[in-house]
Amino acid sequence: GSKFEVEEVGPYVWQEMRLKNVTAMNDEEDTATYQETVYYYFRSDLSAGSEEDVLNVVNIPFISVATMLYQHLYTSFANFIL
Repeated sequence: GSKFEVEEVGPYVWQEMRLKNVTAMNDEEDTATYQETVYYYFRSDLSAGSEEDVLNVVNIPFISVATMLYQHLYTSFANFIL
């Protein structure tokens, strides 16, 4: 087969910001209930590429499962034939 063309790119940097909105206070148990919202902001000043860049990456978990399934089916079929 042919070889992949691989090009290293990046880094791409996002900053995480977490906001906690208190929804209830329990003075007896000294606790607070809150709802957390997480935001991610692209940091173009720290990134080598643009947020609009299109990247193609290999899905390693999918390839691993597909390979194991193929091997299992191949072995099962071979045992059935023999």
